[in-house]
Amino acid sequence: MQHFLRLTLGLFVVLSTQAFSQSSPTEWYFTPNANLYLPGQSSDKATSPLLWYDHNRSPRVQVGGFGIGTTALTTWTRSFSLKTQANLSRNSYWDSPFDVRDQDGRARGFFQGAASDYTLGLTSTLQLGLTKGLSVGTGLGGRMLLVSQTRWWDFDNSIELTPGKLYPNKQYRRFMPVVPAEVMWKAGQVMLNARYEWSLLGDWKSMYPMSQSEKHNLLVVEVGIPLSRN
Repeated sequence: MQHFLRLTLGLFVVLSTQAFSQSSPTEWYFTPNANLYLPGQSSDKATSPLLWYDHNRSPRVQVGGFGIGTTALTTWTRSFSLKTQANLSRNSYWDSPFDVRDQDGRARGFFQGAASDYTLGLTSTLQLGLTKGLSVGTGLGGRMLLVSQTRWWDFDNSIELTPGKLYPNKQYRRFMPVVPAEVMWKAGQVMLNARYEWSLLGDWKSMYPMSQSEKHNLLVVEVGIPLSRN
C-alpha cells in the first residue's frame, strides 16, 4: 500500500511538473464540483440523493456532496492534452442501518446515520480529443481522507428523534487509490467535466472483516471557470 501511495504521488508530481512547464500552453481553472458516492454491489451503505430535503434530519439537505478545486490543462498536440487537478471535497452518504431498541428492549425501528467524508483528491489524466471541444481521458489518482464523521440520532423523553452528536469514523482507509475516467467538454472558455473514479481497494482498513466488501466509487461533475493561461 505504501508503495502504491508513493507511486501515485510520484506520478502526480511528474505529470504536474510537465503541466506547469512553459513549453506547452497551460490553461488554469477554478473547479467547483458536485459529487456522489456510488456503493459497490456488496456494499451495505446507501446513497443520499433521493432524500433531497427533510426537516427532521440533520443536515437537512442530503444530496450527495460538493467541493472546490483547481485544474491545469496542458495542450501537447492537436489530439492530446494533460489534465492535472486537486480537489477538496465533502462526500455524503448513509451509514449501514441499525436496529434501535430502548432500555426495556422494545424495538424503536431501523435508523441510519448521515455520514460525511472530507477528502483531498489528486488526479492526472491523459485526454484524447474526439471533436472540437470534446475529449475523453483516463489516468491515475487518489483520495486522502482528512476527516470522516457520522451524525447519529438521540431519543428524548418522548418517542421523537432529535439530531445527535457527530462521531468520528476511524475504521476507513486514509488513502484510496483510484482510476479516473473522464468526459470533458470545452464550451468557449468554460470547461465542463464528468469523472467516474473507480476505487481500487475496500473502504475499511484491512483489520476489519468488511475491508474488501465495503467499497464506494465516486461520480464527480465539475464546472471549470478560467483563471489564467500560460
